Amino acid sequence: MTYLAGEGRANEHTEQHLVAGDHAIMARHGYAVLDAAAAREIGVALDTPRVAYGVEVTRQVRVADPETGEVHNDRVAADVWHCSLSLRAEEGQLSDEQWGTIAQQFVDRMGFTEASGKAPCRWVAVRHGLSKNGNDHVHIAVSLVREDGTKATTHNDYKRAQELCRTLEVEHGLMPVDSRERGMGERGVKPAET
Repeated sequence: MTYLAGEGRANEHTEQHLVAGDHAIMARHGYAVLDAAAAREIGVALDTPRVAYGVEVTRQVRVADPETGEVHNDRVAADVWHCSLSLRAEEGQLSDEQWGTIAQQFVDRMGFTEASGKAPCRWVAVRHGLSKNGNDHVHIAVSLVREDGTKATTHNDYKRAQELCRTLEVEHGLMPVDSRERGMGERGVKPAET
């Protein structure tokens, strides 16, 4: 949250504010510009179920020892799921209301809210101006510990998110990402190029 409410890597973040999120967080913080104190409060609110239930969410990573070069497996904290939804610069900008609707539909369909039939995860969608390349976008941050202390699944999340983005592009009349039009995993097209 500190990064999302901060100045960004190239001072591109301006007027950082929520456009959607967990009902309690939205009731407390609304749509006002976020400062560092508000970002900390939101971070604490997102993390409350994890802390209250003492739940640990980790993922395995491969780490190389800088001195020996030896590689070993380690576990790191992975209790927050983050993604950004972005438009091409030539598409212009959406309103806060449009981004709020898209963000809500995205987290609902990813299974992070009560729409999944499970206890909801706490989440927010932050908008903070155009990227350095001129792309309108929002960042979504989701606590992976649900209100009842259970863990939300991120199994196959990249593929599910890509499929969902394609559906949302069609539903909202947005320009489809070319690589999704050609199919995921096409030879010669890497995610970074997309």
